[in-house]
Amino acid sequence: MEPRRKSVAGPMAPSSMKTARKSFAVINTFIKNAAPDKQIITVHTSTPLVERRSFHVEQNQINQGEVNVLSIIDTNKEIMCCKYTEDLNDIAAGFTDGSIRLFSCSTGSCTHTLVDDECRAYPGPVTAIKHRPVSKAHPITNMLLSCYVNGCIKCWKYKYDQCLYTIREKRQTLGLSYHPRFSKFITYGDDAKLNMYDEEAQTQERAFYSSQKKNLMDGHTSRIFACAFNPKSHHELISGGWDNAVMCWDDRQPYATRYFFGVHICGEALDFDKPGKTFTKSLRLNNYNGPGKDIGIRS
Repeated sequence: MEPRRKSVAGPMAPSSMKTARKSFAVINTFIKNAAPDKQIITVHTSTPLVERRSFHVEQNQINQGEVNVLSIIDTNKEIMCCKYTEDLNDIAAGFTDGSIRLFSCSTGSCTHTLVDDECRAYPGPVTAIKHRPVSKAHPITNMLLSCYVNGCIKCWKYKYDQCLYTIREKRQTLGLSYHPRFSKFITYGDDAKLNMYDEEAQTQERAFYSSQKKNLMDGHTSRIFACAFNPKSHHELISGGWDNAVMCWDDRQPYATRYFFGVHICGEALDFDKPGKTFTKSLRLNNYNGPGKDIGIRS
């Protein structure tokens, strides 16, 4: 049996140790309806190349572009990702310490903290938080799905602070995306693969990856940071990451059907428009049904 370490391996900066020791706190909140007398800063940017910034001392916030600040929730710990709940009453924020905290949109107060024994014993930053798309077939369930850099995928019943199940991947899981109609979701990570799961059975159905054939680009070669399903198709999805390529997949085969080259993605920067004919990557538009021609900067 290996001896247990009494401290974290490797050197740690004094500032990091201080941050790890301090307890969570909401430093400041700003809700427009709750404080109508406070000033709301709106900043207009004339062109994408000319950036104007406004710094509001009281709000401690930098606004870029055309921004109308409605609310601010300022905490003393770093937030990695966030997502509205299904009913839009709360915002779920994932932190570097592996915890997820829900904040009321009307008051800014912390209403729930989602963390279990595994998160406490093996903390890893939360990389994504999602909920199943709400529809007539899938009504509100008060559940959230989250993934972590340590490879865990956890489903939470947040009204009761309860983890319903955990799926463990042997990789850094960097994000996830729900199918728009079916009870399925995709996870992606540092191994250049996408895994599709059946949410109801909590099992992996298939994986998407490169064939590794020479002179053939049919999959990712580096970390994947974004994925989006085509809203007008049951089977099509796209993904992107560090290899400067957006891959197009059909879930009936393991390899990519085509790709668009020339964009470096480091976050959740992919999405389709409603007709499913155009997708956005970072701040640019591409024609999905055509040869992938760059349409321009999204306004």
